[in-house]
Amino acid sequence: MPKSLEFFKEGMKHFDEIGTFFETSKFVSKKVTSQISPEQKIIVELGAGNGNVTIEILKKMNYKQKLYSFEINKNFCKILREIKDARLKVINDSAYNFPKYVKNPDYVISILPIFDKTKDEKERFFEMVRKSLDENGKFFQFQYFPSAYPLVKEKFSDNELHFCFLNFPPGFLYGGIKCGL
Repeated sequence: MPKSLEFFKEGMKHFDEIGTFFETSKFVSKKVTSQISPEQKIIVELGAGNGNVTIEILKKMNYKQKLYSFEINKNFCKILREIKDARLKVINDSAYNFPKYVKNPDYVISILPIFDKTKDEKERFFEMVRKSLDENGKFFQFQYFPSAYPLVKEKFSDNELHFCFLNFPPGFLYGGIKCGL
């Protein structure tokens, strides 16, 4: 079965955890990975899905970097584990548990559906990410609505907000660099 059809099927069955029926576009994947650099030794991906962003991350990485991809959906984890790359570690657990596995990542990329979370839940999520990041770590979030962007502006410096119209449905990419709060 094609990956996009598998994604749609999983989205229909588990919309509450996936948050969409469509995989992330190549445009968004390239945009969210555009700031990966060799200095970033540890990269964390939250909500890896079926691996579209994962593959783009791996293309940008050198042999010394490590990618920890978190995905709660077992079928997606199975697909992710088919990517044979020693730099990739697939973790079948909630993205909210990533600090238990990874300390001080340099870059966190989240495609998690957080639009349906309360303001307190979003605030706790962004604070968890901020506290876990390395001193100069970067964070980016892709969402279909920019409603959480004000919280990101509170937690991270050098904020960016991009409208990604080359995705279905279109969405927003926002994030920044850890600031010393």
